[in-house]
Order: sequence, then C-alpha cells, then structure tokens
Amino acid sequence: MAIISNEKADAFVARPPAKIDLFLVHGNEEGLIHDRAKQLVEALSSSEADPLALIRHDGEALIRDPGRLLDDACSISMFGGRRTIWIDAKGRDLTKVLAPLFEKPLQDCAVVVEAGNLKKGAPLLSLFEGPARAASIECNPDEKKALRKLIGTEAQAVGLGVSEDALELLTTLLASDRMMARGEVSKLVMYALGQQTIEVEDVEAIVAGAQPSDVDKLLNAAFGGALPQTEALWSRFVAQAGDVGEVVGKSLPRAAFLLRMIALRGSGGSDLWTWNKLSARAPALLEMAARTRRVPRLAPEVTIRALWTLARAARARG
Repeated sequence: MAIISNEKADAFVARPPAKIDLFLVHGNEEGLIHDRAKQLVEALSSSEADPLALIRHDGEALIRDPGRLLDDACSISMFGGRRTIWIDAKGRDLTKVLAPLFEKPLQDCAVVVEAGNLKKGAPLLSLFEGPARAASIECNPDEKKALRKLIGTEAQAVGLGVSEDALELLTTLLASDRMMARGEVSKLVMYALGQQTIEVEDVEAIVAGAQPSDVDKLLNAAFGGALPQTEALWSRFVAQAGDVGEVVGKSLPRAAFLLRMIALRGSGGSDLWTWNKLSARAPALLEMAARTRRVPRLAPEVTIRALWTLARAARARG
C-alpha cells in the first residue's frame, strides 16, 4: 500500500509509480483534491488519439449502474496504450462499487477517484490503504510554502521571475484555495508576458482587482479604529448588496498586506499598526478568508466580526 502525505503528494502525482493502478485523492480542500487528481490523470494518460483513453464517471451514476465501472476497466483501448478512469465520488461512499477492481490487477488501466474528507477508518479509505497496488493521497489546505512553489513554477515555465513583495501579496490573496490560485496565477502570468519580473503592481492589476470606494472606506474605518463608522459603512454595504465574500476573501487580507509592507519599509503609516501587530493578525485573517470560501453562508457574520475585532484593536491602541 502507499499512503501519500500532503507534503509528498505533488511529487507523487507528477510521477506516479507504474506498479500502482488504483488511486484515491482525498482531503478537506476541494480545489486541491481536484487539482491533484487532474495532474495525476494527465501523468497516467498515454494517448490523446483514443477517445476512450480517458473515461469520466461521477458517484451518482455509478451507484445507479455499478457494473458499468467494471466493464470500462476491463475493456480494451481502441489504439492500445493505458486507459484512465477518472471518478468524482460526489460525496458518495463507492466502496462496494470499487471493490471488484481490487480482486485482480487491471490490464493497461488506472483508476483515479476524487473523494471528500474521509475520517480514519472510513471504508473507502481502508479499501485503498490495503493492497500494494493502491495509493491514498492526502490533500489538506495548502501551506504557504506549497503555494509559493506553485506560483514560482508557473512563472518560471514562461521565463518570468517574481519579486518577493509580489510573491508575498499573491500568497496572502490566494491562501487556502488551490483551484482559485492556479487560475489567478495563470491570468497573471499571461498579463506579465514580455516582462522580466512580476511585480506588486501586476498583482494588484490582475489578481487583487480595483477596489470599490465603499470597500476602501469600510477598511479604512476598521483599520483606523473608527468603530461607529465601521458599523455604519458595513450596514450600507450590505444594504447595497455588496459582495461580502469579496471583502473578507480578498480586500481585507490585501489591505493588511499593504499596511505590513508600509510598516516594514518605514514609509509612513500609523503607529496603530506596526509590522509585528499586523503579522500577529494575519493568520486569523487568512483563516477567516478560508472559512468563508468553505461555507459562503457564514461570510456576513465572519466579516463583521473581523471588522469589529480590527476596529476595537486599533481603537485600544489609539
């Protein structure tokens, strides 16, 4: 059996061992699960000419017709070469559906299963953690190091460098969402083609986006310790159907990052927020951003609590 930890997963999916033909990609970060499953499928697929070389299934369809999977796994490729079956479990327990595939090795076929967050001892996880020809691949929220590596790799592929400030801003904006990260970095790389280095200005233009004036005023009030103004601006923002998720997901972490850069360089700013004070708040802000992505309905409550906390902290220091 092969149990691949989150730290070793990227290297594993890039070069999966030939002796393994059954793969379970699971964890608590949906975007990262899909991204690694996609990379794994690309590494396993041997022929683009054969339309049957890649077969897609979802859990709901396989529950209704379990025999279809075994038929596909045992069929012969039209042009030869290895076939890959890519399954999105859709939150369903496919243990019984997949069990027949474990009875004997597959011939020129590999199966990749995208699953959700599986607890230790879950039947599906136990199924893949037994045989030597199977692998379970963990996918947990990206650590900062992994996200920085993703950004660097994408930029280097087209001969671009990334300044340290731009890299720090990107990791602040894109933390904890691998699917969004890859798409945003791709757009940024296309925008910067022809340059030597991606700078903060490029990130602000493409990834951070232009910030509406009402959001700027709201964040200025919160970081400035103006609690009554923060509450008033927040009420108006909600009444105007503003994008609450955008505030805590991008605007708030971005504002904190820019203030940290100002404090680090000693180029103005306020004594209310020093580098150390902002750095101490950063992990909580990133966790709140990740939480709103996972559970969007909590965004309004999480956002106003974050703004209250910042305003009260700044007010106490003032």
